[in-house]
Amino acid sequence: MILKGSGTIIASSTGEVSICPYGYAGMATAGMGDVLTGIVAGLMAQGFTPFNAAQTAVVWHALAAENYKKGNCLIASDVSSQLYKFIG
Repeated sequence: MILKGSGTIIASSTGEVSICPYGYAGMATAGMGDVLTGIVAGLMAQGFTPFNAAQTAVVWHALAAENYKKGNCLIASDVSSQLYKFIG
């Protein structure tokens, strides 16, 4: 489970919990959750466990948003255009 917000919370069904310290309020725009879901799904398709996929996706998503440096004018496609910097 991912609870998006300031300090996004990631929790597993077995009780593991982590908090992502990255990201900011400007990420609260339409489509951001869709981008995040796509990253999680892509990682799971590569064999990541759901919890590890969620953790990795949340960090990449937040860092890509921060890297764009667009403040409160950020849109979902801005984040997806920055992901290559974290994926390799």
